[in-house]
Amino acid sequence: KIKCLYLSAMNIVIFEDEGTKGLYPLTLTRPTSHLRVGIQRIFKKWERLTNEKVYHLILNYLSPEFNDLPEGILDRENLYVNSRIVPDKGFMEILSQLTGNQALLYEGNILAYKGKIEPQENKEFFDMDFLPKNTRTLKLKGGFLMLNRPYDIFRYNGECIEIDFVDIVRQKQLQGIKSQQISDPYTKVYDNGYIFIEEGAEIRSAIINPNGGFIYIGKNAEIQEGSIIFGNHAICQNAVINMGAKLRGDSTIGEFCKVGGEISNSVLIGYSNKAHDGFLGNSVVGMWCNIGANATVSNLKNNYSKVRVYDYRIHNYEQTNLQFCGAIIGDHTKIGIQSMLNTATVIGVSANIFGSGFPPKYIPSFAWGGPDFGWREMILSKAFETATAMMKRRKKTLSECEKNILTEVFKYEEKQRQKFIKKNG
Repeated sequence: KIKCLYLSAMNIVIFEDEGTKGLYPLTLTRPTSHLRVGIQRIFKKWERLTNEKVYHLILNYLSPEFNDLPEGILDRENLYVNSRIVPDKGFMEILSQLTGNQALLYEGNILAYKGKIEPQENKEFFDMDFLPKNTRTLKLKGGFLMLNRPYDIFRYNGECIEIDFVDIVRQKQLQGIKSQQISDPYTKVYDNGYIFIEEGAEIRSAIINPNGGFIYIGKNAEIQEGSIIFGNHAICQNAVINMGAKLRGDSTIGEFCKVGGEISNSVLIGYSNKAHDGFLGNSVVGMWCNIGANATVSNLKNNYSKVRVYDYRIHNYEQTNLQFCGAIIGDHTKIGIQSMLNTATVIGVSANIFGSGFPPKYIPSFAWGGPDFGWREMILSKAFETATAMMKRRKKTLSECEKNILTEVFKYEEKQRQKFIKKNG
């Protein structure tokens, strides 16, 4: 492991700026640094690259769950980094240019700051007011990856899998850790790329084809009979690939997810299920979601035109340059069997969609219903019951902090939800 000397004896603090709103609904329930792109979550990449624990400076309602600052740390000189940066060795080299009381800026965004900050009261996000007035700035023109919209996650996922794979495997090799061998005689492996298999992974009668890229299979993952996996691909710890699954490239299956059917260029952050037949492409799925049997997501318009995607910041749709875009799905959302989602559908937190026909392309948090049923507001206590029941299946509990986060999300999107129900109910 190459330890960056300029970071030695200095704490790394990840902050959230207002740009995180552009990543709603995924960041309604977590800091951006807890999103997964590539193999690892963003904060885990920082820890891998620096060989140090990183801390979080969270100022809004997420603070009780995610703010982990040691006492007195803000009184010292630290390295503050933007949670929307997906770090790699190139960005670490850029950071090496920072000296004391200096900030890196890009198009008005603070990327990083080295020094002491001036904490502000009644602020939900980190901004220029936290920096001393005599702060020197260094403006960048590019050369790094910053997440601005939820679809950036699947757009850059293949590239991030490759970057993570190379560094993770290199570090394991330095520690003398080798890839587990595939002992199953009925599994076909194509020797046209790179595969790394962690300890405890089980593979039976599968077809694994890196397709010139990279495939990472995490600890205790299970790949069942008849599955077909193309690179680039990351199957994380304890994930289960059900029999007959067809997993196309540039996808990540997060820890403890269960998937089946066909998946292409999508990221499941963790603890979610798409266990049966049906298609999911160019999508991002939050945690504790369930996508029912034969539910299908369209990722391409019939006229092949560029898509519009709902933007929480303007409460309206933005025109993009994307031709392929499936669904962005917030935490705890459930999608019923044989449901159909239109191209570029955005669904909030703890929504419940069922029935025939295409629902609207934006469904707010805590809305439940469908095109042939109408829409209602989810009762918050019922949402807690559903979340508790699903999490119990993974031996997890819904904490009071998590209930408070869901309550804040419920209140945050209340006006939009009432407008939605009035229009579509």
